[in-house]
Amino acid sequence: MGHDEQAEDAGPTGGELDDLTAYLLGLHVAAGRPATRTIARATGISHTRVHNYLHGAGGTASWARVATLVAHLGGDEAAAQPLWESARDRHTTARTWQVVAKAPGVTEQLDTIAGLLTEILSELRQLTATRPDSHAQ
Repeated sequence: MGHDEQAEDAGPTGGELDDLTAYLLGLHVAAGRPATRTIARATGISHTRVHNYLHGAGGTASWARVATLVAHLGGDEAAAQPLWESARDRHTTARTWQVVAKAPGVTEQLDTIAGLLTEILSELRQLTATRPDSHAQ
């Protein structure tokens, strides 16, 4: 398995069952739960990828692969595409934050920003609490 395939098959970023995964699993069940190797032979997608897509890594797949899987399982590509886009966007966002969090000094900068925001919110609460009620005139 190459580096690109490992990255693509990394799995879900959260742990929740996203809409794309639920849709793919529903199609799989409706199709009689064919073996991933059977699906792989019919679609040209490796059985490992088929398994991963059915278990949450669909947002990491290309649309062409997801569309092929959906078509093979008897699904509606037009219904699946927005689900894939949403899963892809969530994966991309999570991956971006993983990279950003590893950058030197980012954690400290985020802690500093959080501290400043906490101070600002505290001051705003104090100002709001001491402001005369504008309705009592």
